[in-house]
Amino acid sequence: MNRLFLILLLPFVLLSCKADFSPNADWKEVPSVYCVLDQDDSISYVRVQKCYLGSGNLKGYSQVADSTNYAAGELSVKILVWGSASDMARDGAIPLRTLNFDYTVLDDKSEGSFASPQQPVYCHVNAAGDLDPDNYYQLIVSKSATGQVIARSSTWLIGDAQHDPWIDRPHPTIFGRSISFRRQASCPIEWYAFPQGRRYQFDIRYYYRNFYLEPDSLRWVDMSLPVITSNLNERTLTTNLALSTFLAEIEHALANDTNTKVFVDSALVSLAVCNEPLNAYLNSIDMIKYASSQEQQLYSNIKGGVGVFGSRRAHLKLLVPTDNSDTPPMGLRYQIAQLGVGFN
Repeated sequence: MNRLFLILLLPFVLLSCKADFSPNADWKEVPSVYCVLDQDDSISYVRVQKCYLGSGNLKGYSQVADSTNYAAGELSVKILVWGSASDMARDGAIPLRTLNFDYTVLDDKSEGSFASPQQPVYCHVNAAGDLDPDNYYQLIVSKSATGQVIARSSTWLIGDAQHDPWIDRPHPTIFGRSISFRRQASCPIEWYAFPQGRRYQFDIRYYYRNFYLEPDSLRWVDMSLPVITSNLNERTLTTNLALSTFLAEIEHALANDTNTKVFVDSALVSLAVCNEPLNAYLNSIDMIKYASSQEQQLYSNIKGGVGVFGSRRAHLKLLVPTDNSDTPPMGLRYQIAQLGVGFN
């Protein structure tokens, strides 16, 4: 499952045998550019790599940092902030502001197909007003020495939901709208649409305590719901958490935990939402993963290169109550106690 909370955008498919370059053609520089803006982040990052051709095992080249990474100072990376897409397209228009990105090296990249642990990225510390959903964002990657633009793209931010709080069921404060299965074998999850929100992913963290552990014994079980895709016309969207899935996740997670447990009667609901470019990118990954032919290609909206420039919101979290009934047969406490995983 594509987890938007933890997504690491690495251009691994640039080594695909289905590519738009020919080994017999003249050499052409093709940058790989990945940037996902989140208006709730304190820092924005742009990842820029080189595409390359070579003989033999291509993964051997990817392990050499100089084969895939640009040198410090070689590129200028910036995002121009416009009032609208039409403003950006108008001749002679001046952007509202320019977000300059500084070259830095992260040293915690995990091992994989590409060189590690060092990972060059370009970062910008977000100030108030930098990421405004009313504006339009244009990414520009150019050569520092000549000013030649080698890659560009544009996108918009997600924005705020049409209602506060953004979730209606379960609800943080309204009595009777807890995570409950008393009426049926599934719990409805209903939330308000976000402007430009195309793809939604819910996670639920169910809390409990280990009775004999001190001083703070708070523990949890995490579970994910299926991805929901919006047509961008809905006011609200809905999915369902099945009782069987909820209980199975708890039973599986705690099968080997012999500690005595007590109920906390609360859960943390987390929502991740992204716009259409990032949704198209994630869909193309799924298509490549499960395709029977080599004809599928990774989605890209980078002019002059490959990659994706999109937006998401991945910090939407609310604490909601869970049903505290121990009355059989449908009280949630009763149902969990029947699992035999230590709940009193």
